[in-house]
Amino acid sequence: MSERAINPAAAEIMVKETQTMIHATKTLFYALQVKGIADFADVDAAAFSFAMTVHSIIVAPSFYVPYRSVQIRPRFA
Repeated sequence: MSERAINPAAAEIMVKETQTMIHATKTLFYALQVKGIADFADVDAAAFSFAMTVHSIIVAPSFYVPYRSVQIRPRFA
């Protein structure tokens, strides 16, 4: 089980990191738009979507448990 799920301090850190990531991505995407390097129909939505995609790639491996590492033993054997 992840520490983020049971520890309020860990969850708060995760939320702040996520907010920082979203803000930094929005800043980058707005700069790209202003300089004419990229064109977004909705900069805020594009930045949020991109940040959450990267976030899920970073966070998801911490929940991944390889099949071979799981050992199921009979409880009353």
